[in-house]
Amino acid sequence: MRILVAGFGRVGRSLVAGLVRDRERLRARYGLDLELAAVVTSRETWVPTDGTQGDGLLRGLTGERVARLPGRHEPWSAVEAIGRIEADVLVEATSGSVETGEPGIANVRAALGCGMHVVAASKGAFVQHWPEIGTLAAERGREVRLGAAAGAALPTIDLARYGLVGASVESVDAILNGTSNYILSKMSEHGATFADSLRDAQAIGAAEADPRMDVEGIDTACKLVIIANAALGGGLRLDDVEVAGITGLYPSDLERAAARGRTIRLLGTLRRNGDGWRARVEPTPLRTSHPLAHVAGFDKGISYMTDTMDRITAVGGSSSPAGAAAALLRDILNIGTANA
Repeated sequence: MRILVAGFGRVGRSLVAGLVRDRERLRARYGLDLELAAVVTSRETWVPTDGTQGDGLLRGLTGERVARLPGRHEPWSAVEAIGRIEADVLVEATSGSVETGEPGIANVRAALGCGMHVVAASKGAFVQHWPEIGTLAAERGREVRLGAAAGAALPTIDLARYGLVGASVESVDAILNGTSNYILSKMSEHGATFADSLRDAQAIGAAEADPRMDVEGIDTACKLVIIANAALGGGLRLDDVEVAGITGLYPSDLERAAARGRTIRLLGTLRRNGDGWRARVEPTPLRTSHPLAHVAGFDKGISYMTDTMDRITAVGGSSSPAGAAAALLRDILNIGTANA
């Protein structure tokens, strides 16, 4: 399988390093030779040539640019690279807009048009253009896998697609944003203010300089849309999700909840609504008996309530770039083994 990686941020770099470092181990275990076909950055496309995927390349990947790596360097955009380079899978890991889905949607259209499978860590294209992407993938007989975009290492989609086969999902409760969960944990455990907890998260590199996507609930809403559409066959749009973040919470709010035996978490919920889903993101006081009430720090969790299997819950999963890269690799391997 030849892999074309679009996006060379922390997640993209972690994936590429893993593909190079673990190529022989993965081939021995899964019978798949995962070959790096190209890496597209915001400046160029780097194409490794014969003999350039060994230890020297791995050492070079410790930097943030590919400009000095051995191989070919072309002034191609991701769409141009997709059209010029033979590959089996596009990894869509670019930074983009959840309002427009660009540039990811252009890359996904091009890849499916060329007969590539798609795995993604970015969200925008799949939040805004899922019906089109699903139709294109079905027409070309290709797979689109979004585990890294909907919880990173936490297998939110795989749990529903494989673990709940034969059951009907009636509702979903989920903690999907590690940054917000860390902030709420600090506020509840140490009595810290929202502002102080956010600064602490930023100081350790766990929150962006502009944290609005996380703390205002938008990131959670995007992941809910992806889970509903990719795992549950829903027709959910981002505008359909009622969203409230955690910026207005005070330590006293968490103290009052604790006095009533509850823990406040930023909860994303899906509830059946006829043939579709009603979706909401809001700070929610959870009873201590709820399976997500004790999810703390950067951990995430998802709990599916079904008609025949009762409640199925998964908790944990690294929120780091390495965790997201591991989820991308998981999706690549699942595509490869399913199509071997």
